[in-house]
Amino acid sequence: ACVSRRTLCSTKVFNTPDEAYRFGIAEGWGADFFAVTGLPMGIVRSIARWGANQCDYPFKFMHVTEIIAVGRAGEHPGAAAANQDISEPWLAELLRQT
Repeated sequence: ACVSRRTLCSTKVFNTPDEAYRFGIAEGWGADFFAVTGLPMGIVRSIARWGANQCDYPFKFMHVTEIIAVGRAGEHPGAAAANQDISEPWLAELLRQT
């Protein structure tokens, strides 16, 4: 059962293709993009950079993250504090929204 759920929303704006690439690839938000089997990493990175160059800049979108705790009710008394050690400043801002 879902014992808690939070939706975090943040507007992301990229002014350059490099900013978009950094967010999607270097910071890991597009990590599943690297799950392409049989392609060398250099080719995958080139495709990602090509894709980032196809957008009109500034490029703006709503980034949505769902945080869901699954288990039995009352089983996770510390679940609300699970994200107390926040290293990303933008994630701390998102958590303040909840």
